[in-house]
Amino acid sequence: MRKKLLSLLILTVMITLLSACRGGGSTTEDPVEGEKIVLKYWNSLTGADGDVMRQLVKQFNDAHKNEIEVVETFVNEVDYYTNLNLLVPMRKGPDVAIMHSYLVQSYADEGLLRPIEPMLESSEIEIKANTASKFLIMEIPMNV
Repeated sequence: MRKKLLSLLILTVMITLLSACRGGGSTTEDPVEGEKIVLKYWNSLTGADGDVMRQLVKQFNDAHKNEIEVVETFVNEVDYYTNLNLLVPMRKGPDVAIMHSYLVQSYADEGLLRPIEPMLESSEIEIKANTASKFLIMEIPMNV
């Protein structure tokens, strides 16, 4: 149960932060005030992990019906990172994606991820210490 809550918290924080900056690949325009934000979310989770993630996405969507919609796309793990490597630089990747922690630094070094702290500092979003690591909350620089 604690793992599910932590996963939901991290997903919620990621979606909230990314919706606040709206760095997604589907458009270069900022959302219109009051317009529902649609976020493309990729993962390669299968089995019980995939079931839990789909439940978390559904819970999030139910809680934010008229504000934010997360459209989840399952990508086979064999193709997952290949697709990220190819599509993110072309600005055709997801708005939110899961990544294995051991790959975060190499993706950041390649410019495919960047720290989100500058956006947090200029936003009204407050994240308390130990809620999430800066290496877990990163944005994909889609429309820079």
